[in-house]
Amino acid sequence: MASANPLWGAPRIHGELRALGVDVSERTVSRLLKPYARPPFQTWRTFLTNRLASAASMDFFTVPTLIGRVLFVPRSRTPLSNTNARDPTPGRG
Repeated sequence: MASANPLWGAPRIHGELRALGVDVSERTVSRLLKPYARPPFQTWRTFLTNRLASAASMDFFTVPTLIGRVLFVPRSRTPLSNTNARDPTPGRG
């Protein structure tokens, strides 16, 4: 049960075993469970390295702020003519 559901802890497995009619204490279940080995988290350096190529190919434009800083905003590559926008004026277009 623990190998099929690795995120379940001892209380959940204990409850499921009781529902199946197995009389075992929660402490026994917790002693028999192996610790869940979580995958290592990705570092910021790895995250940025993996996305460097796609970030370099993005098109940015700058927006000056009121306090003198500059924001870099990604530009949409979809031109307005490719969207499903329609002219609201009847009889035109």
